[in-house]
Amino acid sequence: MTKQNVLCVVLVLNLAATPVAQVLPDPVAEENPRLLHSLLAAVMVLEGADIASSMYCLGADECAERNRVMFGLQDHPVLFGSVKMALATASVLVVLKTHKTHPKVALVVSAMLATLYAGVVVHNWHALRAAERRR
Repeated sequence: MTKQNVLCVVLVLNLAATPVAQVLPDPVAEENPRLLHSLLAAVMVLEGADIASSMYCLGADECAERNRVMFGLQDHPVLFGSVKMALATASVLVVLKTHKTHPKVALVVSAMLATLYAGVVVHNWHALRAAERRR
């Protein structure tokens, strides 16, 4: 058998072989996007933690709201919490609507929102700890 015949046999066998690896479904493209829903649930929980920590700190007169949109509402706790939660809900609804046409973009945006709110909550926690040490 010549080298050329061996190469032809190897090529035919490779082309005829059934693939062993199976492509796994993309979790974003599933009918039930668990990852997206988990990230959006985390966004809402972190927003609640942001509201609670902000209101505690504001109520103790230990800090001031730095968000320019929310600054004027810091003396009105019910309105403050309602507006913050309404904005978070609106952002989640936009992500869910985006998911219908651009699922990967929605996943990235939800991950970014969760990361942003986690950073805010950590910042608030550090501000509360610093305020407690000053007492």
